[in-house]
Amino acid sequence: MSLFDDDDNDAMDEVEAKEAALNAPEAPDPRANAELLAHHKFEQQLLNWWSTNTMPHTIVLAGAKGIGKATLAFRLARFLFKNPQAGGDGLFGAEPTPQTLDVPATDPIFQRVAAAGYPDLMVVGRSIDDSGKILDTIKADDAREIPGFLRKTASEQGGWRVVIVDEAELMTNHSQNALLKILEEPPSKALLILITQTMGALIPTIRSRSRVMQMDAPEMAAFTSIMRKYRPDLAGSDIELLADVAGRSPGRALSLLDQGGMGAIRNTLSMLDGLPSADDKTLWTLAEKLAVKATPDPLDGMLNVSTWALQAKARAAATQDAHAPLKSALQTLDSLERHRTLCDKGNLDRRHQALGALRILQSGMRAA
Repeated sequence: MSLFDDDDNDAMDEVEAKEAALNAPEAPDPRANAELLAHHKFEQQLLNWWSTNTMPHTIVLAGAKGIGKATLAFRLARFLFKNPQAGGDGLFGAEPTPQTLDVPATDPIFQRVAAAGYPDLMVVGRSIDDSGKILDTIKADDAREIPGFLRKTASEQGGWRVVIVDEAELMTNHSQNALLKILEEPPSKALLILITQTMGALIPTIRSRSRVMQMDAPEMAAFTSIMRKYRPDLAGSDIELLADVAGRSPGRALSLLDQGGMGAIRNTLSMLDGLPSADDKTLWTLAEKLAVKATPDPLDGMLNVSTWALQAKARAAATQDAHAPLKSALQTLDSLERHRTLCDKGNLDRRHQALGALRILQSGMRAA
């Protein structure tokens, strides 16, 4: 069995596990996700702003990757398009106040948003260059289009115009400065939603003019419910391990599983435990295994599992005020990220890329 071969499932036999995985629903894109399985307190806050006609002109949804920020952003956008005004009258008098932001998947508004065809919604993120590579930043030209879009009249009478900026922390200072005028003089019924993992990457003038919703990872019960929905083949022990490694981020957990399954995760964690005492020959053997090109990619899988395992160690150390382990974990994460970036730019041989990553991890584990 190689480093990233899957191991036996401890909850059901192999045939049952495969059938359960095949029959499970595919995790939807946030744009087309009709369900909110966590973050209900934030949904209620958004509903309160809507019902009292105090909806901010700019909302920042901040938190770790994969916890559902984008799902909530699209959910709010669909709701505003469906319900442009609180307290409106219907055919038989005042409409009842909505209790959630839900818009059914069968609704034409939902379907047009899911198909990226709703004219009053603009989504901004990293674009792709001429070579097909995803850019590292959000272009200033894309950000400059936002104010003009929000100032336009909505296609629906009395309706909203909404802009969602994903990975807003990747906006350059020029990109962020392009937004300041619209934040200082916001039009009515125009909403800018910034989704970010790093609040500190947003310039102070944007933070001071926004309502910030700092979103935590889902509670364990919600995380378990999500994992059972999309990966019913997982054992309870698998879900607990995923919660630790992925920081209860469903998006991260599903991504890890796509890169080799629970066997890959357990084998990587076992590898990390053995790294402090590994000699050069062992490191080279591991590097050779990781360098093999396959689908899923063993090197990417190891790096991602290692990164999220280190982040979990950093969170635990911060909670316990353990300064030395926290410093070691953060330094190792920084070194690993710089190594990955340099290898990508230099087009290094995969074996040397793997060996370098293993030595960085080994040094960090020894220091810890």
